[in-house]
Amino acid sequence: RVLADAAYDSKDHWNRMEELGIEFVANISGCLDPKKRSFGGYRKRGCWSRAEHVKRILEVGREQWKARSVIP
Repeated sequence: RVLADAAYDSKDHWNRMEELGIEFVANISGCLDPKKRSFGGYRKRGCWSRAEHVKRILEVGREQWKARSVIP
C-alpha cells in the first residue's frame, strides 16, 4: 500500500501502481468542483481508481475521504 501526497497525483502513478497490484492513494490535487472541470478525461485515459476517489471526495467531503482512505 502506498500513500502519497498531491505531488504524485498523476495518471502514470495511479495506473502503474494498479498494474503492479499495489493499492495507491494520493491526495487528489486541483479543483474538484464538477462545474469547473471535466471528469470524463480521466475515464477516457484509464484512471478508473483515481476517478473513484474523486467521486468519493465529492460524495463525503475531503476530510472524511482522507480518514477513510488512510485508515483501512
